[in-house]
Amino acid sequence: AKWSGDAKQPGWAFGITGKQSRRKPQTLALQLVGKKADGKFGEEAIFSDQTIQLNKPYYLAAAVKLARDEQPGEVAFYVKDLSNDDEPLLIAKVPHQNAGGFRNERPFTIGGRGSKESFYDGLVDDVRLSSAALGIDQLLFTNEGVNKHTVGYWQFEAKPDVFRDTTGHGLDIKPGATFAKTKVDRRRAALQDFSHVLLNANEFLYVE
Repeated sequence: AKWSGDAKQPGWAFGITGKQSRRKPQTLALQLVGKKADGKFGEEAIFSDQTIQLNKPYYLAAAVKLARDEQPGEVAFYVKDLSNDDEPLLIAKVPHQNAGGFRNERPFTIGGRGSKESFYDGLVDDVRLSSAALGIDQLLFTNEGVNKHTVGYWQFEAKPDVFRDTTGHGLDIKPGATFAKTKVDRRRAALQDFSHVLLNANEFLYVE
């Protein structure tokens, strides 16, 4: 995402709908907040209607073409169930009316929308951000590495660094701060952890 989550502010977010979604839960979706084809500012939630099952690894992608010359834009959603080699790459193309205007000063975030109300619950592997709508033959699923359209590519490998952007553009990930409401006393927390260990240790309560 590159958005605060405020529908009055420009930005975008690509992810999976939650249990309380106004649409079908666990659906791949893209939210765009910017200028529409009619010149008005607004938000549009674009749903792929592709359901993501829990406890399964997936490849997910969205290629976005903006509305131009009185023609609607299009989002091509790509989904592949990585737990089953026999499953094909699913494609859903959905029209939309957004013409751009998403630029903002918010940081690009992985695994959330940059606010404490929205975090992805799960593991994230390779992430690649491109400056153009890629075709199937250029997707990360079929063509790993970087190309002339690659803005950032994060592989989360221990070497050279988990947070390194491998494009050479220097867009290394900066882990976000936690959103704890109260300040944690480290000495007290350490004592609590030690007490839990003792209480669960063998023969702490019963000695022969």
